[in-house]
Amino acid sequence: IPGRHTSVVDVATNTLGTALGAVLVNQRRRWLMPGPRESRRWALGFVLLASAVLAAGVQLFRISTGGPEFYASLRPELGNYERFGGEILDARIGTLKLTPGRLADAKAFTRAMTELRTITIRAEPGSASHGLAPLILVHDIHQREILIVAAQGTDLVAGWRTWAEELGFEQPLLRWRAGLVAGQQDPSFEIELERATESAALTAGGQYFGRRSWTPGSLWSLLIPARTTPAYLIEPLECVAIALLAFPCFYFARRWLLVALWLAMLLALLTRIAPVAPPAWTDWLGLTGGALLGRVARFAVAHLPSTWLEDETV
Repeated sequence: IPGRHTSVVDVATNTLGTALGAVLVNQRRRWLMPGPRESRRWALGFVLLASAVLAAGVQLFRISTGGPEFYASLRPELGNYERFGGEILDARIGTLKLTPGRLADAKAFTRAMTELRTITIRAEPGSASHGLAPLILVHDIHQREILIVAAQGTDLVAGWRTWAEELGFEQPLLRWRAGLVAGQQDPSFEIELERATESAALTAGGQYFGRRSWTPGSLWSLLIPARTTPAYLIEPLECVAIALLAFPCFYFARRWLLVALWLAMLLALLTRIAPVAPPAWTDWLGLTGGALLGRVARFAVAHLPSTWLEDETV
């Protein structure tokens, strides 16, 4: 598939998943219906695992500047991208003008990225694109994407290089439904992206489209390509990400209220240790859903016929 590649992370996770699945299937009684002591151990283990995944995962949203040289492109025509149908009249990050080709002042660009300066683009809209169509794209000497602002359909998508991509995970992006097509905007209009460590706010054609943030539930975007994910799936995926982490904790927990308080406190404190926004309603819904599903699943398994839980030898 053009633009896609395998990595050590793919091989490691596939192998680990296969081995773990074989162990779980063949010892299902032990982990589906453990005794009181084992149940406490499993609950503690999953709580610690969920806490580690949340605390470490959100660190991957930290910005990575790349370098030492940078090259800018305006509406580039690349194999894995569509060409933006409109025109780019001007592009800046802070006061630094982005001109096609090698950026003369690499240090100024690095400062502008790390100081989270506003991205400003003057453009003429074009026809809607099916895939990702960059308005501006900046990469470093190693061909790594550092900054992208692109149209996709009528959406606007923006992102900058983070630790996630450095470690082989997917690159998280922010998305707005901005209606960037001819006939819905003036002949020429200005796009402003006011950035923060965990978010960006979009103003296009004088209209404010709101702030998009990375929250704890945005962990899904480290594993699933955000550039191919429709806008209507973003919030459900945030719920699912938190629910999957919470589910085993509540399945095994005997003191589920204590687990709920710990995970809720952890979600609330993540904003103090990583570049993510405070938990959104999707995060709280995911935590609640994971808790309910965990308790319901434990009740259902307890009432299964005993023959269904017999271990097998393969």
